[in-house]
Amino acid sequence: MVYPGCRHGYCNGSAWQCICDTNWGGILCDQDLNYCGTHEPCMHGGTCENTAPDQYRCTCAEGLSGTRCEIVEHPCAPQPCKNGGTCTLTGNDKSATAASSTVASIVVRGMRGMSSMGKPFGRSAAGTGGPSSGAGSAGSSDSKDPSKQSGSATSAGTSNGPQPMKDFVCTCAPGWTGPTCEINIDECADAPCRNGGTCIDLIGKFRCECPPQWTGDTCQNDVDECDSNVASGLGPCINAESCRNLPGSFQCTCQEGWGGPTCAKNLDDCVGRCKNGATCIDLVNDYHCACAVGYTGRDCSTDINECANFPCRNGGECVDYVANFKCICPLGYSGTLCEVSAELFQNSFRQSVVHANPSGFVAALTAL
Repeated sequence: MVYPGCRHGYCNGSAWQCICDTNWGGILCDQDLNYCGTHEPCMHGGTCENTAPDQYRCTCAEGLSGTRCEIVEHPCAPQPCKNGGTCTLTGNDKSATAASSTVASIVVRGMRGMSSMGKPFGRSAAGTGGPSSGAGSAGSSDSKDPSKQSGSATSAGTSNGPQPMKDFVCTCAPGWTGPTCEINIDECADAPCRNGGTCIDLIGKFRCECPPQWTGDTCQNDVDECDSNVASGLGPCINAESCRNLPGSFQCTCQEGWGGPTCAKNLDDCVGRCKNGATCIDLVNDYHCACAVGYTGRDCSTDINECANFPCRNGGECVDYVANFKCICPLGYSGTLCEVSAELFQNSFRQSVVHANPSGFVAALTAL
């Protein structure tokens, strides 16, 4: 024999022995024990209560009735005004034929209600609901049979003849607008933040995120950067004589040799200073030139006069060159410094020749 399966559970191997999932019961685990949580049948904020498997009861707020609190007898009962808005009735009851009349832009029509057979506002719906009960079912398991339905109203628009309808208006809380207060007012729309501030829209207010140079609710106040360092009174200025506050900024008067917005940059004092291939060493508000050979002076622009000490002897004329000199010797003298005379050279030459080749020396003199 084939047995039906468990709908919301599993079989443990024995016939008609179902292990049901949470909130399900019955032989085949087909009965909903938490109909309120599974289906949420109660409308307009009604409170749902599980009364039996597949059965429930809705407790309605004042001005609502019906098995599922679907009948609106008071336009404000469903709490149409959102986000803390206050609902207020306006005018007198109007017939359904006047439903198309013009209402102010912030006034919307209430839902067409039912008398619910004379039930007072706030009364719990009579009977219970179930899976077969739609909007207007009596709620019992036999509600499918029209002959067994209770006398309660079924739904808006299915009653015997036109029903009264009321207008309502929503008074919105700060920061909200619209017929039912569903629109958040953008407080940043008018760009309230000044001086480059970023506006962040909040509920009923706004907040400005200001640049570092500005402060205040709308970034309207200038920040005095020079007061940020109380000890020196120079604010962000480092190597400076003074700090001057400006709208949205500041100005540093730098000491000699320093530059940049905060006087933190050591200026290069070597630019265009050292001459003739010298190496420049930058100092603070100063420089030093390491001169190439043959030059001197602060900027190495002076050629050293190697003839200043009269290096040429025996009346030789000194000619100065870069890092060098040359001696122009008088007649009878030679050598780098004109230190060698011609007579001394001849005597020295004779002696060397005689010692090396006496006979040759005699022959040379005879030839002369």
